[in-house]
Amino acid sequence: MERKKESAYSFDKYKELIKLPHTILDGLTEFTFSIHLKLFDNSKAMGILSGANSNSDNEALLFFDELTLSPHIKGPRLETSATINSNKWTHIAWVHSGSSGKTIIYVNGIPGKAVVTNKLGAVKISPNGLWLGNDQDSVGGSWDASQQFLGIMDDISFYNRILSESEIQQLYKPIEDEKPPVEISSKATYYSKNKTLYLESILVPFIDEFSGEETDIKGIFDAQLKEKNRFEFELIVSSITFNEMFEAEQTSGYILYNHKKRSVKIPCFKVMTIANFGNGIEGKPIYYKNVLLKQRHVADLIFYAEDMTKVDSCN
Repeated sequence: MERKKESAYSFDKYKELIKLPHTILDGLTEFTFSIHLKLFDNSKAMGILSGANSNSDNEALLFFDELTLSPHIKGPRLETSATINSNKWTHIAWVHSGSSGKTIIYVNGIPGKAVVTNKLGAVKISPNGLWLGNDQDSVGGSWDASQQFLGIMDDISFYNRILSESEIQQLYKPIEDEKPPVEISSKATYYSKNKTLYLESILVPFIDEFSGEETDIKGIFDAQLKEKNRFEFELIVSSITFNEMFEAEQTSGYILYNHKKRSVKIPCFKVMTIANFGNGIEGKPIYYKNVLLKQRHVADLIFYAEDMTKVDSCN
């Protein structure tokens, strides 16, 4: 999907923000927030929507961190498994009920698992307290450069009720002639904070169930693996998501899954560094090129990293 940049809102640097009328959300017990966005880099943390009052700077916050969307209501963070890729238009709908405490994040019309908070009631947003583009730590201020949204936003809308799944699917408007690019720079990013490896754009062949042979039909998937021991990762089955069918010819730039060898070839493996002091500060990433993950036993979902060659970058 390639939306025209001039018809959307582009956030390219720190303190590029959009102030919204606080009355849009203030006093609502139920709401739906809908947006199309494209991230320039999904390896960093960033605030998307921030609603605050004098007692709660995270009264209604939609935050993105470690490839995951995290809504906050009246302070606490609600854990979801909703993810977003870089440089690709994605539709997000955040549905919340202050009566039941239930929150659901939809990504491209598909609902995630409902999460529930015990913080009930209407959200309270102060004047000057509703913004797009960063996470305010006080009403209308205390911005953090490390939480700046970098990307493009479009089709932003709020509703004072819970939209149905079919209504949300109507808001998701992919351009009809969208096609996968000939080459996609797949991403493999390891975060030591949660010991999780995130794989984006894995090219997976479909299997002929009669012959057991691979077909020429391929799909593009995302998945997450949890580190068990050094260089040993376990596939999180619930994290596997199907993005779209592969329609191009060239496979360079993709993470490749080999069904026969039970292996995953990763062209670029990015490892985030961290200073284990205090809360931990992230440093510059380290890159490994042409990493191979091999599943040694069919019976389990453990993959072992091999052929790790450190490089300055993968470009």
